[in-house]
Amino acid sequence: MKDPKRIIRRDRVLSEIFDSCPGSYLVGGYVRDIIRGAESTDIDFVVRGNFSEIASSIALGYKGKYIDFAGKGMARVIIGRRSIDFTELRGEIEEDLERRDFTMNAIAWSPDRGIVDPLKGSHDISSRLIRGISRKNFVDDPLRLLRAYRFSGELCWTIDSKTRALIGEMRSLIREPANERITLELFRLLESKCSMKGLKAASSDGLLGEILYLDNRRLQDCIQELSLVNAFLKKIPERYNFKFGENVSQELSYGGVLRAIVLLSGADKRRWRLSLSRTILDKIEAFNKLREDYPNKGRLRREEIFDGFVKEGDSLVDFAILSRNLWNVRESLRCMNMRPLLRTEEIMRQIGVKGGPELGLLKRDMMRMQFLLKLKSVSDARQWLGTMA
Repeated sequence: MKDPKRIIRRDRVLSEIFDSCPGSYLVGGYVRDIIRGAESTDIDFVVRGNFSEIASSIALGYKGKYIDFAGKGMARVIIGRRSIDFTELRGEIEEDLERRDFTMNAIAWSPDRGIVDPLKGSHDISSRLIRGISRKNFVDDPLRLLRAYRFSGELCWTIDSKTRALIGEMRSLIREPANERITLELFRLLESKCSMKGLKAASSDGLLGEILYLDNRRLQDCIQELSLVNAFLKKIPERYNFKFGENVSQELSYGGVLRAIVLLSGADKRRWRLSLSRTILDKIEAFNKLREDYPNKGRLRREEIFDGFVKEGDSLVDFAILSRNLWNVRESLRCMNMRPLLRTEEIMRQIGVKGGPELGLLKRDMMRMQFLLKLKSVSDARQWLGTMA
């Protein structure tokens, strides 16, 4: 177990907070990560006195950004890559820790007292175990029910069997938090290193079904499909230049969006407990349309690929990847990146049209012939265009 004292002593910002705020404690995930030997940029303090004034002073001294979450009883300071949250400590630190979500997050540290661990969270960290503190704490914030599986995915840890049983009993409470909060937790799970571990457990315990309104059989099919997609993503050659980690929408990377499509494409958006951006909704709807058009997800003909791209644009690439066929991926990328052999001005001049729908259809037909490899050069394109005059 790592000693927080040696790490924090070398940290100028944290040392100053302790010096200026007697009786303060570091708490939660930052302490957990120090103990397990990991780096964290999210830092939580509980302090005696006016937390807003303390946070504002720290932000001013280090030229950081100050954010006041007055409604949540919290203030935040962002200094570089680090986010430091301040809340007020009311009563004893042990009381504060007993109100938290999991034992691994119910550990505090201060220069005077060292590690304060009344719920034996350090032991659970050593055992790589996620253990809920109490039924009441889940009732107080039902989002913690889903957070257990998100932590399982992020840390690759196991959820305690009694905690899983309790979540199964209380799973209907997950309908209470705002859809935006549920969505963020689910998306963080989809982005996690061991997402399949968390998803399988959440499905088995009935929680995922409460969020998506999918029956268990359908969920199992989705999760099996996700396993296959994850394996296929690793087979895509680097030369295809996919940036699966690049952010797309709602803190989801491209790889995360693909997983979301698999998980949500069969769910009823009128009933799910999610709030999705227009970008993600459009991708799910486009995938569903393409799946109806091409129910056999094997190798597509070039004609099908071109027609699919005309209808759904870049979403055809999503469909190609999720079909788990490298031919489909390669050809859909070729279609997406293809440039016309002739410029619009030359087409207009040669064919004698000034624009409008006729020109658009002509350009599309020429691109189709080009994609089907029936036009391979500028000369071929000009000759073909001559037959259209």
